[in-house]
Amino acid sequence: MISAINIYQPSFSDKGIYVDIGPVTVFVEMPARDSRDVVESCLNQIFTELAVSENSIRLLGFSDPGRRDLYQRLCRVSGIGPAAAFLALELGEKDDILRAASSKDLDFFKQMPGIGSLRAEKIVIGLRKNFQGLPKPTTIRIWDWVAARDRVAGNRVERERCDMLLPKIIDNLDEPGVDQLVDALHDCLSD
Repeated sequence: MISAINIYQPSFSDKGIYVDIGPVTVFVEMPARDSRDVVESCLNQIFTELAVSENSIRLLGFSDPGRRDLYQRLCRVSGIGPAAAFLALELGEKDDILRAASSKDLDFFKQMPGIGSLRAEKIVIGLRKNFQGLPKPTTIRIWDWVAARDRVAGNRVERERCDMLLPKIIDNLDEPGVDQLVDALHDCLSD
């Protein structure tokens, strides 16, 4: 099993990256967020999963082992296959997805193509069952959290800093919307 690949000067496409492994070039399919992290953070290693089905063999790549673990656990949720698990990773960071599960935010998961209320509920139940120590539930929509953070933060380090600030900001605002969260994040980061 290929669990990780060291990468040097990869070529990027909108669906993943091309990696030279000796004389062979391999395409590694990656969620857009993971590809962006590889580029922005100049990562030199990606974490992989080999997805084998009746019709294909795909090498999937993730920017960190936590996102690969989340993909694997999502694949084990009843009614959620590898394609939906892969799409779920497009919604946000690992903690965003887990926070949505802990907050029972079905609308967050319904952002995925083909996911309605029933499948969103299965994802929430499956994640709550398969993960110990989920992030603390929040009172705002997780989509607002992600949108505000991603508008302010330009890279992984800034996103992590915003994630630390947002719970305090949310506690101090009455029913905050995305614009209020963005303004409050800018204020906190400029201090």
